Amino acid sequence: MGYAYNYIHDHQLDGMACAATLLKKDESNVPFRVKESLSFVDRLGLWYIISRNSPATSCRDAAQRRHRLGTEGIPLSDELRSVCMVFYDQDEHRQYVMLNCRANFYFDLKKVHKIIKAHPKRPIAKLSPDELKRVFLSEYGTVSPFVNMNAVRYQLFDHRVLKTFHPPYTMMTNAGDHTWGIEIYPDQLVEALKKEYPDQVLVNDLCVDHLNDEIQTKPVFGIITGNGPESGIALWNHLTQSIRDQLKDQFSGDLGFPNVIVNSVPEMGLSMELAAREEIVWAFIQQAAQKLCNSGVTHIALACHTTHYFTERIRSVCDKYNVTFVSMAETVIDYIQRNNVKDMTIIGIPYVSDLGKWSAYKKLASLNIQPMNECVRPTLLEIGYLIKKSGSDPKGLNVLNHILKAGVPTDNVLIALTEISVLLSGFPKKQRRIGRWNIIDPLELYGQELAKIYINYIHELSDLSIGYEDTIPIDQQQ
Repeated sequence: MGYAYNYIHDHQLDGMACAATLLKKDESNVPFRVKESLSFVDRLGLWYIISRNSPATSCRDAAQRRHRLGTEGIPLSDELRSVCMVFYDQDEHRQYVMLNCRANFYFDLKKVHKIIKAHPKRPIAKLSPDELKRVFLSEYGTVSPFVNMNAVRYQLFDHRVLKTFHPPYTMMTNAGDHTWGIEIYPDQLVEALKKEYPDQVLVNDLCVDHLNDEIQTKPVFGIITGNGPESGIALWNHLTQSIRDQLKDQFSGDLGFPNVIVNSVPEMGLSMELAAREEIVWAFIQQAAQKLCNSGVTHIALACHTTHYFTERIRSVCDKYNVTFVSMAETVIDYIQRNNVKDMTIIGIPYVSDLGKWSAYKKLASLNIQPMNECVRPTLLEIGYLIKKSGSDPKGLNVLNHILKAGVPTDNVLIALTEISVLLSGFPKKQRRIGRWNIIDPLELYGQELAKIYINYIHELSDLSIGYEDTIPIDQQQ
């Protein structure tokens, strides 16, 4: 009992009722193999959604054409690769085995040979198109795990099929036809098959070993904020917008975002007087970092310039939990060096903009980055407190204009005060340029860096396809 894609049901329907809703005007019948596939999943009592796609003949091609949650295209890792092979057992009886794995992996036939205890002198081989058609009524691009189990000796699943990587935690495959797709929960499929065919269904390591297999941990970001809390919100907004911008048509909506845990610590406001309150500020930062580490984050970000003074101490906490601390200051310094930005003034409270002992940006001093003019320091402190109280208000923008005119002689300005970043978020046309000044917003760069970490994970998850000897060639893995 399942559902048809983009068709609203009051309740689950049987496979044929679902498929009937998806027939096109020039189609009168559901293809036989589709009927067989839906009967298979109905008999096992699986949840599923049946869908249509343009003709697809390979896993990579199919993944780009599948429809799921309003989006065309799924990660390659969410497409199920299924291949039917022939082998000889120890008594030299000819047998069939069905292999299944995530489509960004390839089968290692040496591993498979050992798992099924095939005859040592007989290699595993792929079926000819004629035999595939005659025995399984299938062709290249329509092989799936929904087969007559009486026809196969084994049905094998690579253990990675049961891992959960990213929402919605389902996989897709063909439903017996190049234009029909089906979405399932792979763990439900394997569990149901193992229950009914305990001697035939096996889960094991079937695939070549990925060089980067060990780094496939989904990023979960922790944001420490509180000075003020809007800084964390602004950073989160930059993270999500950067993901949209970088993924473009590949972005899959809400489910395409990472998990984010925010810890807002009001006591971070004490950092406005860091020299006098260093130890108490550190105590709250340490507690916040430990809390996020214990909550399961993989990366921590700190939406505050001043408290990046504690970078090494934060890293020492994170290292105990195998968590990565991503530094905003290091991200900004790297950006400035890569883009060879020299004509620039940094504005922020003195702890940050003086580029001395307390500043996480002190490396900028060697790049001839200028601090702002002394005459605007009192005004800068005022704008910080003003924005904390009033948020993104036109009064704050007027004060910022005064600071730029009186205190910034260069064409480029680094906004090392999160309150100003929050202010500019309310005036989108001012975020990149105000008058003659080019605005460089560290919170924006920080959000882009976090987005890059997440997008690298998405790309690795989808494209870790590598070939080795003793694997089925790419054009033969169905």
